[in-house]
Amino acid sequence: MKLGRRLLKLGILLPLAACAGASVGGGGSCGGADTAVTRLKVYPEALEIGAGDTFQLATQAKNACGFQVSGAKLAWESSDSFVASVNAFGKVSGRAGGSVRVTASVVGAPSGKLEAAGGGASGSTNVTVSPFPQPSPPLTFTVVVLPPDPVVAAGQHLQMTAMAVDGTGARVEGISFVWTSSRPDIAGINTNTGDVTAVVQGVTDITAHVVGAAVNPMGSTTLVVLDENGAPMPPPNVAVSPSGLVLAVGEARQVHATVTDTLTGSAITTAVTWVASVGGVVTLTPVSADGDVMRVTGFAPGATQLRARATVNGNTVESGPVGVRVLNSVPGVSTDWTQVQSLPYLGGIYGHDMSVVDGRLFVTGGVTGNVTAGGFREDVARADLQADGTLRRVGGALGWDRAAPPSDSDPAVRVLAPCVDDPLCMSILREATGTIPQRVVRYQVARHAQASTDTHVYVAGGIDAQVDLGIDPSDPGAVGPDVTRYSDRVLAGAVAADGTIAWHEEDRIPALTLADGATDIPGRTAAALVRYHDWLYLLGGWNWVDDGTRFVGRNRDEVLRAAIDPVTGNLSPWALVGRMPEPLNKHAAAVAGDWLIVSGGSNGANETSPETITDAVYIARLDPATGDIVAGAWRQTRSLPRPLEYHRMVALPDDLRVVVVGGDDPSLSAASADAYLSEVDPVSGLLEDWLFLPELPVSDGLTSLAAAAVGEVGGAPAFRVYIGGGGVPQGGDVSNLLRYDDVYFIDLLP
Repeated sequence: MKLGRRLLKLGILLPLAACAGASVGGGGSCGGADTAVTRLKVYPEALEIGAGDTFQLATQAKNACGFQVSGAKLAWESSDSFVASVNAFGKVSGRAGGSVRVTASVVGAPSGKLEAAGGGASGSTNVTVSPFPQPSPPLTFTVVVLPPDPVVAAGQHLQMTAMAVDGTGARVEGISFVWTSSRPDIAGINTNTGDVTAVVQGVTDITAHVVGAAVNPMGSTTLVVLDENGAPMPPPNVAVSPSGLVLAVGEARQVHATVTDTLTGSAITTAVTWVASVGGVVTLTPVSADGDVMRVTGFAPGATQLRARATVNGNTVESGPVGVRVLNSVPGVSTDWTQVQSLPYLGGIYGHDMSVVDGRLFVTGGVTGNVTAGGFREDVARADLQADGTLRRVGGALGWDRAAPPSDSDPAVRVLAPCVDDPLCMSILREATGTIPQRVVRYQVARHAQASTDTHVYVAGGIDAQVDLGIDPSDPGAVGPDVTRYSDRVLAGAVAADGTIAWHEEDRIPALTLADGATDIPGRTAAALVRYHDWLYLLGGWNWVDDGTRFVGRNRDEVLRAAIDPVTGNLSPWALVGRMPEPLNKHAAAVAGDWLIVSGGSNGANETSPETITDAVYIARLDPATGDIVAGAWRQTRSLPRPLEYHRMVALPDDLRVVVVGGDDPSLSAASADAYLSEVDPVSGLLEDWLFLPELPVSDGLTSLAAAAVGEVGGAPAFRVYIGGGGVPQGGDVSNLLRYDDVYFIDLLP
């Protein structure tokens, strides 16, 4: 509150707008840079000292507009030097009993400034000198620091003084002080004399400490340093956290407003009020006396924006908008989340993917260590789905099957032995030139894209640990371009009746002709892969291009399609069939009915562009006869409740409902714990309003998780969504996650 009051007083002392056109002595305009002193005040206004004592007087000089003038040259005079004398710096010395008038007069402008216009501005104070020794200091007294509310321009000096007064207001003699500044980088002060040297614009506390007192009382004031031209302090800043909220009707969360000094970052305690752009969506209830903490409760479905307002120094300052979305949470839409057997990865996993093939869950790839230090997976986890939602080893007890992986402490590129001829490991045989007729190629990968049919699992792109470290640097055809770890490989895994997988490599993601003439470096990471009838669609992602001078990371908007042979499961070569409305990576995609749906992600154009996380949802109609995207079909439908990346969106098989789970929410600098449900209109493709499903059972949310949906289990209908793994960003870094191995499912009612 003290700083708020100081700045309010400063607003009274410095009426800039009112004086902008004033004139001094009939001449030019008046402003903060004018050094003509028209008013001079001496502090204290009355002084009592004893014979033989001294006291340093303080002054405050102002120009015609009320701006303080620092460094004016003064002449001092005592009306009776026999009673009390004063030196050239304003220090008074008591000599004999009596009263005198001590006067300071302006005789020159500050050094380096234009000479002040005349006028002989002066100020004075009454000094009473007692001829008798003063009594011992009382046990309690107050320290007064002068001048009050000091203001000085950067580069100038200001003399501070202090005195002790008792409960009656009388000065207590025999008290000595030492001085400190809370921000010497803004204004330093001579410890013994109280002379202030202003450095840069800002605010600092000036404190006088009593020397030798048992309790060491002190007095302080806030010194405001203007810029060298006397410009006023910038307005404070009002910030609100979190920067966005999604609520169910009846749900309550808190928002916090912080008012800070723009220059120093120090907090200002002041009253805060809140306004909503649209009424009737939320109710607001103050939690704190100042109103800086507010409880926001969802009242009705809709969207609004909240702003916090604070009045400081006579000006009202407003925060940026806080978007609030209120959704319906309809009982009976689903069951709650149920935990089942955890993924078989010690310490958790993220950046993996999940598909359902013939009643089994298959999890591929991912990272169990740090994305830059190793832990990439080439093994595949497999589990049979049970009618009650539990997971069972194929033909055995509850749990998962997987290849026996190397230790997580091994480097990213591991020896080949664990994956050779292993039916649960992403390894393929490739013909190679030279002396090696046949070889095993590993696919240690994360943040890839995955889709499935009733007989096959397909894996495309991702960050490939084998690309630029390479299993055989002498064979570029085997390891891919050395300039990138973004893989262009596409694997197809044929799933046998017993759940084993036979992997082979399909045509790679092609290099495309780019409109700006840059050379496309094949490969994609953080893309999306979906299946529609007998076609696969690879959407967007991130990769490198060569612009002729260097390799540049670029976001992609292309939609590539490959036809699936219904007998063999093999793919045709990839072909460009369209473009999304904007380039995206870390987005999600699904197909519901004949509609291709893309949600969220990052839409920054390239590595030099600001990365913006979007809440946009786009739809396009697919032609069931040709698999083409119907011309002009892309359009935007109902947005996600919040911007998301690294989330998952799944469509319920033979149903028109889609579910979005988890993700990375930049407005909260954290993972999302929300799950949303919407239904797709079969004719228009537009999404109905999003509904809240029960919150994910990990309170801190999950990002980079895997998800899959099933429409039946054991021949019986079961609209069920499984989620597994993922993590919580540490310090906002999605490459450094607190990882989980938990698996949950939720049932959607028909």
